[in-house]
Amino acid sequence: MVRSFDYAAYATLFGLTSSRGRATGVVRDEDRPSLLPWVQAWRSWTHNACLDGYLEVSAGADFLPRDDEERNVLFRVLLLDQLLMEMAKQLPTGSAWLEIPLLGILEAVASLPG
Repeated sequence: MVRSFDYAAYATLFGLTSSRGRATGVVRDEDRPSLLPWVQAWRSWTHNACLDGYLEVSAGADFLPRDDEERNVLFRVLLLDQLLMEMAKQLPTGSAWLEIPLLGILEAVASLPG
């Protein structure tokens, strides 16, 4: 679910076309740099809201580690696994959609502790 927010934000920003057609609206190339911080802020907010809601609903469940640090590590591993699968799917196609998982991987690596 968290990754779908990235696709919604970046597909619109980059004007990508899917099997359903082009994203609504057109963002001019010269406007992208000034819109990128807003995209990142929206993504951050939606990621946090989604994860907070998920953790609230699943609190005490046996399938989640009770320790915050262990939950964080689990989330990061699952996220990186998903990002690598997305990248592997897009890599052979040479599609512009490849940029979205690559941006996610860069962000995930940059946010690693230490």
